[in-house]
Amino acid sequence: RNLVTGQIIGKIELFHNTHWSAKEGWENNEVEARYNQMVEMRSSQVRSEDGVLLTEDQIVEKVLGARSSYIKLQGPLPQKGSKHIKSSTTTSDSNEIENAYKKLQNWKEKTEAKYVRLLNFIKTRFPDFTNEDDDDSTNSPPNTPLDV
Repeated sequence: RNLVTGQIIGKIELFHNTHWSAKEGWENNEVEARYNQMVEMRSSQVRSEDGVLLTEDQIVEKVLGARSSYIKLQGPLPQKGSKHIKSSTTTSDSNEIENAYKKLQNWKEKTEAKYVRLLNFIKTRFPDFTNEDDDDSTNSPPNTPLDV
């Protein structure tokens, strides 16, 4: 994150921040050349072989190279079977899930209340009616961030 604005920075800016200082400049000429190459590719909107615009992550990978089980500027990927894999759920993800749950709970309560009112109405109009608890799949829950 940018320490001043708090906004998430891209990998090219992260590369700049980790390899350049106001006091000493660039670590070496190769690092500066790679940074300039990434900035040039981003500004000239380089496209892949299939004509799709390269993302910042793809530009970084193209300039710095790629290794299996390692993400440039982020570090190694967790190994298969590792017991030290951290959850990728952040506080904002948790809040989003909690809000979606509350929204669904509210929808469920309202739907159940409507069901009871309708059932009572039908019973008063049709005394011979028997309730068989049919599953009404035509009424769907509200859209939530959990929808796939």
